[in-house]
Amino acid sequence: EHRTAKEQHGVAFRAAPERPREAGGEPTVVRYLAITLYHCFGDGNSYMPVAEDLFTLYEAERFGQEAELPPAPGTAAFELLERRLADTLFSRPSTTRASLRGGLWRYEGPGYGYTFGFQPGAVALIERAAASLGLPLDVTLLGLTVCAQAHADERELVEFTMYAPMRDGVAESTMTGLFSDWRDIYIGVDLELATVAGTLLQVYHTIQHRHWTPFNALRKPERTVFNMQPLDMQRRSHFQHLGENMWHGGDSWRDGPPKRAERMEWGRQPLTFNLEQQDESTWWLLVDVGNNER
Repeated sequence: EHRTAKEQHGVAFRAAPERPREAGGEPTVVRYLAITLYHCFGDGNSYMPVAEDLFTLYEAERFGQEAELPPAPGTAAFELLERRLADTLFSRPSTTRASLRGGLWRYEGPGYGYTFGFQPGAVALIERAAASLGLPLDVTLLGLTVCAQAHADERELVEFTMYAPMRDGVAESTMTGLFSDWRDIYIGVDLELATVAGTLLQVYHTIQHRHWTPFNALRKPERTVFNMQPLDMQRRSHFQHLGENMWHGGDSWRDGPPKRAERMEWGRQPLTFNLEQQDESTWWLLVDVGNNER
């Protein structure tokens, strides 16, 4: 209700760009359903089981059928999270132990932000190159960011902290809870001999085999944080997941070049990357930079 007509038009165009032609120029009407989950009970990946159950029930109600839902996990999710926390408190050598990332140690200082958009044509080319290497698109975009950071900083060791889903198998994918956790990753990039393809494959191998370490909270003020937010591209009933960035100022493609704010905001980290998918063929890279760092 707080959105302007321009913003609503932009979001509607992204949701159904072909419909005006199919409807003979009639206005495009798009209705929205917001699913809200308190962060103290679930992470971003908890959307999937919630949406799956909700739209299974919705579709069954539409056609007067009995909904078939997977068995409820019961207390299994809580017990799993409790065990991961206990592994941390008792210093057990577990790769799934929870990290302690409170606000006691944090970066302080002014910062600025920049948003970089991958338009559909560029995404198609990157996706084709990624497929030739057997790589998923989101990991490829992460790897390109690693290459850019190594080149810009002239460093042969790129360190960053990443939000990892930390879910194994079908059973854990159906659970809601705070499973996502921070993991520290280190990627070596030889500035003389490394190739882009080789670096991308190294990033994929590191993530695929979980060659990372639990987040070290003492180093939080100096860490580069990377967060990926892909969309659920599966159509559920007649609903389609929309990108979060569309609700922050509307469709930014229509607004022209970004303008520098009159004053700097407070930086959250020395360097933060948020890779967000807006629709099937559009991605955003949101960068927050500490002014005293870079």
